[in-house]
Amino acid sequence: MGGFREYFKKFKDWLKIKVMLDIRESEDPLNRKYFKYLRNRIIFWIAGIVIILVIPVAIFMLAKIPPDNEFFVTIGVFSALFTGIMLLDVWIIALYYVSEDSKRRNMTPTLWVLICLLVPYFLGFLLYFLVRRPLPLTCPNCRKIVPNGSKFCPECGFNITKTCPKCGASTPQEANFCPQCGSPMKAEL
Repeated sequence: MGGFREYFKKFKDWLKIKVMLDIRESEDPLNRKYFKYLRNRIIFWIAGIVIILVIPVAIFMLAKIPPDNEFFVTIGVFSALFTGIMLLDVWIIALYYVSEDSKRRNMTPTLWVLICLLVPYFLGFLLYFLVRRPLPLTCPNCRKIVPNGSKFCPECGFNITKTCPKCGASTPQEANFCPQCGSPMKAEL
């Protein structure tokens, strides 16, 4: 049995290192880390389902041993336990996402995690997704975070939004035509 424990410990250490490397290499600090972690959890869930359900049933089928009631009760208990662990895992992952996402959006993470914990039936999560702020902008010139609605960067003074020469409406930097009046943004030569 010691060989299995050593193998399991090596596998657990490898998985931990893999998740840590995924975290360090991520370009988007939340989404890549979150989805890679979720991918690893799904692999764990699938492996657990195979271990708990498929392998014992396959052994009984191949050995042609008629399963008794204790076998089905044991499988049912382990299945219920594993399902409960999976649901708890999903709950923890969702709370982690709310915590990290609220930090990115300059919201209070502790408050939102508590709301998600205390409001039942996932209504706290629904409330979070309904009222969360948009992601703050990044200045294309100095790469500092700029509050939403700002026309100029408070650090370097860069004009974040262009204005239409005809109607004066704010337009994105990359726009070729005004979204309000349709006039071209660049002067024709």
